Amino acid sequence: MDLSDPRLLALWRETGEWWRFEPVRETVRYLDDRGVRREIVRELPPVAASWSPEPVVAEDPREDFSVRERRRR
Repeated sequence: MDLSDPRLLALWRETGEWWRFEPVRETVRYLDDRGVRREIVRELPPVAASWSPEPVVAEDPREDFSVRERRRR
């Protein structure tokens, strides 16, 4: 859709939570030929498509020795 089209009401992009590798979405809101408001949502390719996301691993605080509980004497 052309940006100079008078039927175009809104155009925006939303980035998801990048640390969870959520996709970028583009939303177009426009009026069709009958004057009805329509909306198209498209998923765009990731910005850094050259690397693949690593699986999200829950951190275990027991593995971090600086946070580990110490015995007091």
